[in-house]
Amino acid sequence: MRHIFIINPMAGKPKDITGFIQSANHAVSALGESFVALQTQYAGHAKTLVREFLPASEPTRFYACGGDGTMNEVLHGLFGYENCELAVIPMGSGNDFLRCFGSVEVFLDLENQVAGKSLEVDVLKAGDHVALNLINVGLDAETAFYKHRFQRLPGVSGSMAYHLALAFCFFQRYGVSMNLELDGKPFDNSKGYILTAFGNGTTYGSGYKATPMATPVDGVMDVCLFRHVDRMTILKYIPFFKRGEHVGHPGLKDILYYGKHRQVRIYANHPLHVCMDGEFFDAADVTLEILDRAIRFVVPKGIQPEWQTKEVMMEPKEGSST
Repeated sequence: MRHIFIINPMAGKPKDITGFIQSANHAVSALGESFVALQTQYAGHAKTLVREFLPASEPTRFYACGGDGTMNEVLHGLFGYENCELAVIPMGSGNDFLRCFGSVEVFLDLENQVAGKSLEVDVLKAGDHVALNLINVGLDAETAFYKHRFQRLPGVSGSMAYHLALAFCFFQRYGVSMNLELDGKPFDNSKGYILTAFGNGTTYGSGYKATPMATPVDGVMDVCLFRHVDRMTILKYIPFFKRGEHVGHPGLKDILYYGKHRQVRIYANHPLHVCMDGEFFDAADVTLEILDRAIRFVVPKGIQPEWQTKEVMMEPKEGSST
């Protein structure tokens, strides 16, 4: 198997890239397998680097070493190709998809990553765009959009930047007017929305459990819709939303919709900011879909999520596709 490390040196806090590459090489060499490490130089470069190794004639594991943006670029690079696996080394901000499997920190163990198993997971699709974790439109998407501005401030971490952006958007970018169809059926709501989240994973925004009942292997996306209400009401329930305790909360029965669907259409009379794993595009009409078991995702050795059975986990085997 080939192990290709795509490293974003600008992701997250300053780090020892040379030392990281040496450690990764050591972990791969211990298995007697092929190692390559490349660093990105500009936005979109990770996708270009991945495509240089495709199509793959032998099993190839791509490691996205960075934050959500790096993962998304590597995903777009390998999506649709055979003999490929996606692994993530959380070296930047976000990395919330990894919370589906437990702690984010366990994905930093290079030896366990290299020796890990691959698992077929679902993928979210919106037009020509794909994502692993969540798609969102509304206050949450605007927050993610402005988070990047706050991250440029000295001493502001990913989590702090998200909270600052949320406070800003709460007063400046509150609510969105749009229409929804869930599996082809119009969703009745004339008041507009505060936020909407469509999850393959459970968590976004460095810890907000928007779709806590989601699993990335069930063939459906979890849909969380907050109807438009006044600021004081939504402010009251944000702590419950962050902990994933909003689903089924009696105080939210007239405000919140939560369900599982395979397709969602979003349309409006104006362009909307659509956020997919921290990346953005604008659209006035877009259809979201879930693609069953569309890629292979690497889970570190010794880690098995509570929602998964052993039968769908596969050991990497030299000379065969995993």
